[in-house]
Amino acid sequence: MADEYGISLGSVKAWGRNFSWKRQVGERDGEVARALADQNLKAGVERVARNRKIVEMGLVRVAQAIAEGKVKVSVADLDRLIRLEEFLR
Repeated sequence: MADEYGISLGSVKAWGRNFSWKRQVGERDGEVARALADQNLKAGVERVARNRKIVEMGLVRVAQAIAEGKVKVSVADLDRLIRLEEFLR
């Protein structure tokens, strides 16, 4: 690529040393990695919050159906729902 611009490879290597290109690239890679990790963490938190809301809505609907006599729920069913809710916390 240096040939395309009429520059010797030695000059490019010297510039790389003088301007600390490897260090700069490493710093930039670190910044990108941290930004991606932050995005992944945020997405994970949002996903868990959404799932918690779904479970909470399910618990409310089941409780209403039980109160209205529309659904018979076993203790095991309630136990599973409660454990799921706690797991998502």
